[in-house]
Amino acid sequence: MSSSAFDLARLLSTNDPLDSDEKQHARSKVAALNRRLDDLRSLCQQLENELAEHRLLLSISREIPNELLGAIFELIVPPLVAYQSKQDLTNLRLVCKKWRDAADITHRLWSGLKIDVEDESLSFEKIAAWYGRSGDHLHPGKHHNLSTFTFIPNIHIPEESS
Repeated sequence: MSSSAFDLARLLSTNDPLDSDEKQHARSKVAALNRRLDDLRSLCQQLENELAEHRLLLSISREIPNELLGAIFELIVPPLVAYQSKQDLTNLRLVCKKWRDAADITHRLWSGLKIDVEDESLSFEKIAAWYGRSGDHLHPGKHHNLSTFTFIPNIHIPEESS
């Protein structure tokens, strides 16, 4: 049966049973339409993804100055960070380059670190690297304001020999 012989309007206007050629033609058409819909859904998904990517390019968050991002970070990061909890701040730096730059220039984020002197995993280098981001680099022999350090009470800390 040719496509022209398949009178869809006439068949839809009645409730008569289809003959075998009409059934075969209808099944073939349904399969073709389903394939076309699948292709269009796939194309639609591709277009949605491309649209989302281009919207990201226009995101207002790209326009936020690093100083403002840093001020926002200061609101969510406590002024005194326990060494074991420092991962929260380091995770901020892993979001993207802009967030890393904003965190790095916001020196107050790095100016308070609670240190348990009994923690054997700590080293001067790790602590110095942390405070290095605070803008107040630690160097041996330099006078440091220890008010940013919190020591566990009743632990003796030997004085440095001259």
